Amino acid sequence: MCHKYLLSSLFLISALILSSSEITAQIFIEEDLSSQVLNIHPNVFKFGLDTTAIIDHLDLCAQKRSTGCLIIYKGQLISEWYPDSLKNPLTVNIKTRSALKSWVSLIAGILYKQGKIDLNDLVSNYIPEWKAGADSGVTIKHLLTMTSGLKQRTVTAMRNGGPSVIQSADNQTEFAFSIPLTYSPGERWSYSNEGAQLLSPILERAAGIPLYKFAEKYLLKPLEMNDTQFMVDDFGNTITYAGASTTIRDFAKIGQLVLNKGKWNGKQIIPEDLIDLFTSPIPQMQNYGYLWWIDPNTNSIAAMGSQDNACIIYPDLDLVVVRMQKESYPDGNGNWMSPETVQMLRKIVE
Repeated sequence: MCHKYLLSSLFLISALILSSSEITAQIFIEEDLSSQVLNIHPNVFKFGLDTTAIIDHLDLCAQKRSTGCLIIYKGQLISEWYPDSLKNPLTVNIKTRSALKSWVSLIAGILYKQGKIDLNDLVSNYIPEWKAGADSGVTIKHLLTMTSGLKQRTVTAMRNGGPSVIQSADNQTEFAFSIPLTYSPGERWSYSNEGAQLLSPILERAAGIPLYKFAEKYLLKPLEMNDTQFMVDDFGNTITYAGASTTIRDFAKIGQLVLNKGKWNGKQIIPEDLIDLFTSPIPQMQNYGYLWWIDPNTNSIAAMGSQDNACIIYPDLDLVVVRMQKESYPDGNGNWMSPETVQMLRKIVE
């Protein structure tokens, strides 16, 4: 029996042939995307991709209560899915959650390209208010690699009597300034929202304008991410550890930029050597780079946040996959990300 996703695509192809229309590829990185949502795009058949793997992914997206899923191959849209209940799916905004951290590394890369920062700069040159970092010689590189010496703080631990977390603060940058170090800089990897937030005042002071405006001008606008907005707290601090609002198609452009080694429409937005550095494992943690997650087993790179909001990049396959989830499901039925999922996606091309 023909699967419903495959059937709809075969019908579309037949219609195109009967009307003598040439099936033209939609160049994701060069042109505006079509307003039509296709679970399986004709490009799948053009490239000879594995429809069974794509259908398995579409089924998984539906089963795991995704708000939407999208696949890009060789810069072209090959699959896109949204639940039938979702109105205006192409413009629905979803929080990136911690996947935003990976975007922040790209902003740092742009400032580096402009000569406004060096990765080995002491943070005390920018934020002397953070006394713990100033006294211990923390660098921008330490913050970008989660090796600054800050210990992870979680909401769950706070609820059980542990230390406060940044999400509980009105002035989130000021809160981050108050956090002491637990380890020596460079000693170990420890995931820290507070450390990621410390990049906000550093990069903003280097940029000379509010960081969200810098990001809009030098990252979002060149990529035509017109439906994406950074968040600020009650005191005007740009949030850099989580929570930008974006669409699934806009998020995919970040993945395509990284896949393109920092180049977009012929323009080098971020130096290629920095992209290579940022997406390579650090000595302290084989699954982490400069605010990017790395899976050596599947040769993949990912920007990932809670609720399995993720953009996965497979450089050797020229493949980008985005999956996002707007609502929270405490029962675990929204869990999309797994080693099996990441491996399954490779089968689309292999």
